[in-house]
Amino acid sequence: MIRLKREPVSNALSLLKSMRRGNSGWFSVKPRECEGLDTATEHERVAAQVYWLNRRLDDAACVSKMLTVHYEELCENPEREIERIRQFCERMGLSIARKFNLPKKFHFNKVDLNSDSDAIAIRLALTELEAKHGKLESVE
Repeated sequence: MIRLKREPVSNALSLLKSMRRGNSGWFSVKPRECEGLDTATEHERVAAQVYWLNRRLDDAACVSKMLTVHYEELCENPEREIERIRQFCERMGLSIARKFNLPKKFHFNKVDLNSDSDAIAIRLALTELEAKHGKLESVE
């Protein structure tokens, strides 16, 4: 199993923007732990979605057989991260071949956690979830 992991506030901000574009209360997978949050703020909903999906993956029984690829590192150095994936697959008995060249890096938005009002609200909601239910594994 390969897991693509992103910094939680940035991940939640991306979900928030998608939610707003789609005029929907939820975007992507709605974890069962989020049932009953339909009246929560949009910041609380995306924070809960990111929190509970990450908790589920952090605690998965297969975590020891999982390769974690960090979104930010994949964007910074796609060649290195795809090589890590190729080697992981090879160890699992899978052969993969690349069919195209990769760019040197991909652009991604770095969030200013101290001045973006949406990021501040999401970070507060994530902090409250972590205080109540436990910390997420950090993105390194």
